[in-house]
Amino acid sequence: MLSKNLIHGHRPGLSRLILFVAILALVIPIAWTEHDILIQTRGTIAYPLDDAFINLTLAKNLAFEHVWGITKYSFNSVSTSLLYPFVLAVIYLVSGASLFVPLLVNLVAAIWFLIALQRWLIRKNIGPIPQLTILLAVIFLTPLPPLVMSGMEYTLELLFTFLFLSTFTTPLKRKTYLYAIFMLTSSYETIPIILIACILLLVRRQWWEAVKLLFLSVLPLYLFGLFSITRHNYFIPNPLLLTWGFPSLSANPYYLGFLIGCAVAFTGAWLAKSRTNWRWYSIPAVLTILLAARSLTNFTQTARDCVDVYTSQYQPAKFVYDFYYKDPVASNDLGAISFYAEDAQVIDLAGLSNLEVLERKRIHNWTPASADSLSERMNANVAILHHSWSDAEVEPYWYRIATWQMQNDSVSFYSIDKRFVERLQNTMHAFEPKLPSGVVVHYFPPID
Repeated sequence: MLSKNLIHGHRPGLSRLILFVAILALVIPIAWTEHDILIQTRGTIAYPLDDAFINLTLAKNLAFEHVWGITKYSFNSVSTSLLYPFVLAVIYLVSGASLFVPLLVNLVAAIWFLIALQRWLIRKNIGPIPQLTILLAVIFLTPLPPLVMSGMEYTLELLFTFLFLSTFTTPLKRKTYLYAIFMLTSSYETIPIILIACILLLVRRQWWEAVKLLFLSVLPLYLFGLFSITRHNYFIPNPLLLTWGFPSLSANPYYLGFLIGCAVAFTGAWLAKSRTNWRWYSIPAVLTILLAARSLTNFTQTARDCVDVYTSQYQPAKFVYDFYYKDPVASNDLGAISFYAEDAQVIDLAGLSNLEVLERKRIHNWTPASADSLSERMNANVAILHHSWSDAEVEPYWYRIATWQMQNDSVSFYSIDKRFVERLQNTMHAFEPKLPSGVVVHYFPPID
């Protein structure tokens, strides 16, 4: 009698070979790109988004200070993911606060996703060649390697979104509810998926399953929101309030990766099983070309953005660590400074952790005068600003000492009080030899 595996066209040895090829296709671009990045960053692991350092700092404070916050001094609801910082924190307890951990977690999640996708394709009786084609399409059209290198929660978001959608069949299984919980805790941005799923259940008149799915999946977020309120924060994370739930795609090209990855996987499976007229394949073909162009841009942009973050975020953080380790410092980019200069008292000018700034930004009443008032109340000596207000707007309040000009960014350093001008001038001159090549330093005489 023929085995069940042969009847369905599934050969374990061939399946393992297909998976091995897919994993190589994932790992090789990551290794190649990271090698190039490490050369340019002098061996320092860098991520393309400053937000990655928010999660890193949050995880470090959670692991070692038992505080969910951007600083170890107070609770701050600064991440749109509950699961990702928690996973990092657990690993930090063993490994220490290493920059390598997010890369490792994301790589494991991405490989887990490929394994889950292949198993689902096998259950759908998809043949070996279509399997490999779909796996490679997901890797290069999502694209998956930049998601891994982002240092963010996007690979976990992709993994659990796929696991939820691929098991969303009636009646719902226990693991579907579990995947829904993990999906929402990996990112608040997946709430619309749960809402759509519940609407579909209601349309099918599966009232109890719809209520149960919504209740169980949202429960962790609801409990965290209540806890956040008891700590004098908002019910939902501050980043969602700042962006109204929709971050800029130009500033964050990885944001829709989890949706694109799932769409490519399900569309590929449908095409492999479909007997539709070939004329309909022109639509997926056009979308594939568009996604390929986006993917190529994403690949090249990721390496460039990692180097940019190394120069525009890591260098100011190192400067603060070297010269203002325990002094109050005001900044509108908290991530890297909070992670590296862990004992520095960082005054948030972005509204990510400071509710006064957040509330003023929401009503469009956050000005240099407001920043000056807050910085003086917090006894800050130095302000570090990343291309927000113009220098003309800030200089009536602070003394601009220097600007670091990079290819795609600029960072200005201000002395908030005239008494600290000379110290900032001296420390900036002392740090200048440590800057990477390509950073142009402009010094300015203080204006009385």
